[in-house]
Amino acid sequence: MTSNETADSPILSTCLSVAFLDLETVHTKSMPLCVELTERQKHHMQVMKKYNMSLRRYGFFRCPSCNAHWESSHTYKKSQNVEEYHKQDCKKCHIGCEPYRVERLICSICGSRECTCTADERRARHNDPNKPHRSDLCHKCRSGNPCHG
Repeated sequence: MTSNETADSPILSTCLSVAFLDLETVHTKSMPLCVELTERQKHHMQVMKKYNMSLRRYGFFRCPSCNAHWESSHTYKKSQNVEEYHKQDCKKCHIGCEPYRVERLICSICGSRECTCTADERRARHNDPNKPHRSDLCHKCRSGNPCHG
């Protein structure tokens, strides 16, 4: 990365989004830029592709019927190109609700939105066993494409 490029630069963003298509070398049609990925980056891209992590977000939900509010780290985009998200049902009303606000996930280990933590580091994360993912309320899980592999 040159001094003029930041993590939010169009060049780097284009490269990172294309990396999901070609895990060996990133190529863009608009620019003659090629970036060789490290083994760790290749592994990270494979994991993200396998678990569809590039489409996973943190969502804020509100039920229009009972006004219940909840947050979920299992909020998924329906596709890479469309800002449309899978709904989640309200626990009380069982009404499908879309998130009213969505943010990119922040890694609990490295604090980055572009996490490159290893599988061992991810396994060491604290998960609240009292608050499991409710696949019965998740429209993505019910669509036959579950959140958990």
